[in-house]
Amino acid sequence: MSDDNILDLWSEKIQMKHSDHVFAYTQSGADYARLQGVPGDQVTAVMNTVDLGSLRAEIEAVTDVDLQMFQEKYQLTASKAIAYIGGIDRSKRIDLLAEIMDEVWDRRPEVKFIIAGSGDQVHLLRPGIERGQVAFLGRIDDRGKALLSRSSSVLVNPGRVGLIAAEALTMGLHVVTTRWKYHAPEIAYLEPGIDVTYSNDSAAIFADALLEAYSRTGQQSASVPPELGDMIQNFRSGILRMLERRASKAQRVAKSE
Repeated sequence: MSDDNILDLWSEKIQMKHSDHVFAYTQSGADYARLQGVPGDQVTAVMNTVDLGSLRAEIEAVTDVDLQMFQEKYQLTASKAIAYIGGIDRSKRIDLLAEIMDEVWDRRPEVKFIIAGSGDQVHLLRPGIERGQVAFLGRIDDRGKALLSRSSSVLVNPGRVGLIAAEALTMGLHVVTTRWKYHAPEIAYLEPGIDVTYSNDSAAIFADALLEAYSRTGQQSASVPPELGDMIQNFRSGILRMLERRASKAQRVAKSE
């Protein structure tokens, strides 16, 4: 993580203006390139994503028996939990997550967290694990994500939100996060107030927002995440347009000689 500075921004603008084509992760990135003077036909929003097919299939395959066994294994109650999926490190602001969990414990000790991931800050979650507030899964695959999503009502991530945005939409989980400047471009896939709730950096205020979202179990969003096939097609189309322009330019140069 690093802050933008004048030199970085200047270098970025120069690179965009002298590039044959600009590929942006999302539509907002493509709009930014156009604002910097890059012609619209030289910009492609690839709509960055991952293969969501396996996750979708695993969610559909979960049975009531599967769910019961999972919840018994991790001592989960019938009430759905608050989920976290991702790295357990500084970029995800695990220190703030631990403070938020303390706030929730003081107000609603019956509310469980399911935390999946690994990293060098697991120790910050130990108090929650030891008091039985947290079911800690470690790293999980799509099968684990499917079971987690069926046992949860909301997804919390006070730190960097990236491709988890596409997975959250697939799992049908509302995201609660902060207005952090280090979010990845993919957070744009989440519609504020519908797919995502933004809070500030106060653990107490964040806990308020999290518990409010938690209480809205069952609320469904119509938002659809980008698909991998579409991303590949977008990238392919951008490359073809770039090559066509270069070929046309070469022909014009040849005719003028």
